[in-house]
Amino acid sequence: MSKTPVKSFLDYCYNAADLDGKIETLYSGIMGGRNRHGYVYGGQGEKYTADLAARWAANGRSIPPGMRLLMTKKAYFTQKCAKWYGRVVEDCSGLIVNAVRVGVPRYKDSTANDFINSRCTKTGPISTIPETPGAVVWKSGHIGVYIGNGWVIEARGTDYGVVKSKLSTQKWKKWGLLSAVDYGKETTEKAWTVSRVLKYEEDKPMQSGADVRELQARLIDEGFKTVLIGGKLKAVDDDGTFGPITAAAVKAYQKSKGLDVDGKAGKNTITALGGKWRG
Repeated sequence: MSKTPVKSFLDYCYNAADLDGKIETLYSGIMGGRNRHGYVYGGQGEKYTADLAARWAANGRSIPPGMRLLMTKKAYFTQKCAKWYGRVVEDCSGLIVNAVRVGVPRYKDSTANDFINSRCTKTGPISTIPETPGAVVWKSGHIGVYIGNGWVIEARGTDYGVVKSKLSTQKWKKWGLLSAVDYGKETTEKAWTVSRVLKYEEDKPMQSGADVRELQARLIDEGFKTVLIGGKLKAVDDDGTFGPITAAAVKAYQKSKGLDVDGKAGKNTITALGGKWRG
């Protein structure tokens, strides 16, 4: 799987917050450039206009949960968010998606919770956050990008837009390293540790998680992008779920490396793919 270099990922975030522009101090520990990207719920990098706002309101798009009892959708898009007319707009997960798409143009959309639950190679409690610029920080329903020295870039909300903020100004719960971002060889090798045999069993729920997603990504990187199942060519997808297609890709990889061909990613297969076995 292609990955976005961490520098390119961070450059997008810095530009979105307009940190090279004239800085506005919005609140103690929260700041952003005068021409920073705006925040509109559901925004994915569009240029926001009155026409677009009217269309989104008419199409019944969702608005932030905390505002649903306070105003109509029309009021949210055409009045509350009117301050962002003429700006690029995105919400918190949209910022992350767009930053990844600098290097991976077809990167799939996601939510804040899905990012931390299934699109990271490594996560931990916020109290253990490493000094790794480009790591994401998360609390339920919200996500940002750690840039180092206790600072975060986040699409903070409709009133703020994309800003630089002190880590302490949000009640962040976890940090994570995104599987789609290349943090450098040493960091990524340390990040992918596997503590269970990854496998597919027809009579049991399919395994899922960041360890499965990274396995799929590494198989794709090794050239196993498609497999033949039932006489039909199937694409291997890094969706984080270990199904029959992933099992077939594991078998093909094992055969190419002279490993036992059982379709299960255990110690030998994981280490051959550059991971660290902790089973």
